[in-house]
Amino acid sequence: MTSDLPEPSQTLPDEPVPYTCTATFRPHVKGFGFATPTTTDSDAGGAAPAAIFIPPQLTRGLMADDHITVTAVTDDKGPRATHVAVEKRPRRMVVGSVAKRAGRDVLIADPALTTAWVTLDRPLATQLQHSENRIVVALLTEATDELRAYALVAGPFVDGSPDAVRARTVITTFGRVTPADFAGAAIPTLPAGEATTTHLKLTGLLAGGKRGGAAGRDRVGPISGDVTAFVERRHEPCVTIDGATSRDLDDALHAVWDNQDDSDVQVAVHIVDAARAIGIGSPADLYARVAAATTYFTVGDNAPMIDPTLSEDALSLLPNTDRFVLSVRFAITPNGTITTPTLETAAIRSRAKLSYGDLDAFMAKDVAPLGTHGDDAIHTLSPVLDALIEGARRLGTTRDTHGLSQLFSDITEEPAIIDGRLTVVTATAFPKAYQVVERLMVAANETVAGWLHERAIPALYRNHQGLDDEKAARVFAAADLHDVPVVTDEASDTSIDLIARFITAALAAPDAATKDLLLQTLAGATARATYSPLAANHVGLNAAVYTHFTSPLRRYADLVVHRQLRAALANENPPYTSTELAELGVWLDARLGVTAQLAAAERAALWDLLLARGVATETTTATVTAVTKAGLRLRFSSRGTTGFLPAARLPADTGEEPVSQLDVDPYELATTNGRYVAGQTLTVTFDGTDTLGRANWRLA
Repeated sequence: MTSDLPEPSQTLPDEPVPYTCTATFRPHVKGFGFATPTTTDSDAGGAAPAAIFIPPQLTRGLMADDHITVTAVTDDKGPRATHVAVEKRPRRMVVGSVAKRAGRDVLIADPALTTAWVTLDRPLATQLQHSENRIVVALLTEATDELRAYALVAGPFVDGSPDAVRARTVITTFGRVTPADFAGAAIPTLPAGEATTTHLKLTGLLAGGKRGGAAGRDRVGPISGDVTAFVERRHEPCVTIDGATSRDLDDALHAVWDNQDDSDVQVAVHIVDAARAIGIGSPADLYARVAAATTYFTVGDNAPMIDPTLSEDALSLLPNTDRFVLSVRFAITPNGTITTPTLETAAIRSRAKLSYGDLDAFMAKDVAPLGTHGDDAIHTLSPVLDALIEGARRLGTTRDTHGLSQLFSDITEEPAIIDGRLTVVTATAFPKAYQVVERLMVAANETVAGWLHERAIPALYRNHQGLDDEKAARVFAAADLHDVPVVTDEASDTSIDLIARFITAALAAPDAATKDLLLQTLAGATARATYSPLAANHVGLNAAVYTHFTSPLRRYADLVVHRQLRAALANENPPYTSTELAELGVWLDARLGVTAQLAAAERAALWDLLLARGVATETTTATVTAVTKAGLRLRFSSRGTTGFLPAARLPADTGEEPVSQLDVDPYELATTNGRYVAGQTLTVTFDGTDTLGRANWRLA
């Protein structure tokens, strides 16, 4: 008789040592999930892994972004959870479809939030008894041991409708960053209770297609620099230049030039004096601080950061209306440098509300649009526009060879709601006039940043470090792959120099697809811009110091900078300390990042819906932007969207069995056999949607 027991000299294999850590949860559509550790038990074998697998039986009752305590072990299959407990639930809203499961009323939630059923409280279930398969947004109870919804926030919407798309994208993105629980802790500059209530109200209104809940037009709370005298500038002709449908007009421009090549162009950039009207700590201020910025949607109207009675009326720089502004005045020399900057509060009167189309027409020698703004508008405004155009041209000679803006191909088609129906329309051509205005606004922001920095005034600077060290190698590998030479000097090149040299090389690429691929590789390798009270380079704009000053009706950071400027002009102490600005910058960075994700997610979901309905062209061209083991990442330049073509849908080489993954190089630029390469143009066809409603693609 034999025995499986080990001999006395043998030792049993070590059992995996359990360890405990705190983490955040993210679900997977297939029912399992992952925990991203934030701390670990120091007695449990060192640092926790980057991600811990959570099996399906432990994900029931968990919501995306839950703060959890995880007990886990690491064995030959990797780190996996053996026990999970919810400590805190930042999300308070869920979006999903109404259904009956196992004899009870539930929400089948968006898989990005949870794969568990969300039980409906009886009053809510009664309210939704005729809404099966409709999309709703509901409030969750505060219980962390179950997922239960108790109140309707938005809907019901028809599944697959544009309204349902907006509701889904708002809840899955905005709900992720909350004022009282950002990165696990409250931001001190945001009063937790009020800010959370405001955040929930804002999120719910946006999910329901509303414009938000901005309110308040009084001067409750302190006004920095309230006694500052203003300079009379109403005699100077100035204009606003915006999109044809813009209502929140926050900047106006004035310029003088004698038409001599060796003369300076004198420019004044006037920005609405919003800090004169909105008191620090007022209800309007708190709402703006939580919102962080005006949010723009394809479905429904925009959501103003400032109450429309202010942003689109009482403060907007409407034509032939007296307004107070904060102005930066500077000269642009013939070689494009900026000199003699001054800051002032002023009173102005805009002579005309011009659109980008009006300025485009003027640049094409058509002055007719100016004639609609009064009998003497052509005579009065033509010299101003000539000077603005010349100033922008000079700025472009020194900046466009370095900065990343305006280098990508314009989209040619986009989703739109026409007469209540979702359809595809031809995208509006990018106006040349926009670049004129953008260059002047960038110059104004940079000039104001320099003014603040020279005087050591605490401010929210916008910093951009340039190339991410870990990703920079991929940029040059991409250039090598396409035989595009990039001349560098390793001994002296700064990050700005490297970006400039790479842009120059990319623009000289032999074809448009290679150029776009190289520029996108560069953009993907640059770090995100951040807000900080510490001034540093903004490499992407080739600016030594930079701030946001020109949009106080649309960005909270600009309103903060205005308050610091007003205090400085009045010789007062600044209302914000460097510590407060640092805390605020963390929140604004997170919030603006989520706002950008929201816009991209809504646009992508609308395209997926158009494809599923057969409204959009199903066969199109795409550029490969990365070659991963799982498949090909794609970019549809004409639509401004991205996609994915799984390896399993790619044809195998002759004589080979289909494979589930590709063999790729270390930079994910090409397969090792050279069959698929980043920058390659493919013709692809829509192949249905996945469980998240995202488009699948296959080769045509």
